[in-house]
Amino acid sequence: MNAPSFTFGYARVSTDDQDMSLQIKALREYGIPLDQIHMETASGATMNRKELAKMLRKLRSGDTVVVWKLDRLGRTMSGVVEVANQMHVDGVELISITEKIDTTSAMGKAFFHIIVAFAQLERDMISERTKAGMAVRKANGAKFGKADFIVSHPKRLQWFEREYREGRAQDMSATEVIKGFNAIDPKAPAIKSAETYRKWKRKGYPGAMLQEPPLYEEPR
Repeated sequence: MNAPSFTFGYARVSTDDQDMSLQIKALREYGIPLDQIHMETASGATMNRKELAKMLRKLRSGDTVVVWKLDRLGRTMSGVVEVANQMHVDGVELISITEKIDTTSAMGKAFFHIIVAFAQLERDMISERTKAGMAVRKANGAKFGKADFIVSHPKRLQWFEREYREGRAQDMSATEVIKGFNAIDPKAPAIKSAETYRKWKRKGYPGAMLQEPPLYEEPR
């Protein structure tokens, strides 16, 4: 016998002075009981979203998550896709009321896959720009010293860019970042000193593209 499926709502505002009532109203009108709506105050740029994590842990295959807008799941396209992909892998459907995205339908699934494809395209373009920027700097005689263990290795740069944009890198120690660099590209020369990262940070993260435009302005 299959376990019953459930529909959950998720609402988020970035600061205490923002109003969540519009989101709650839309979710209630969609038919979601108040006790099935997960609400929290947290910036979309941070990964410390306890209510979102709590909801994701309880989701089972066949369940559905409804949001007012896709940007409630994350501040950037890559952030939204990361969460939505996790749901997809777990067999959970996603509905966005404002964008009229519904993965329970064939068209909704197709549109979601288009979003994922564009997110991958965006990552590939960032990678190409990173490599092009490195080539220009090398042609101009730029030297990065020990930080070259980072700048000359696109996998490390891309990993750090993603961690930074999603708000995780800011909370990492230098040692944790170095472990991440070494793990993401084990074929590259191992970085042994955390000072390598600290020097790169003091120089302003040369080679890394850390800004990603938001999907929307945060609603008030």
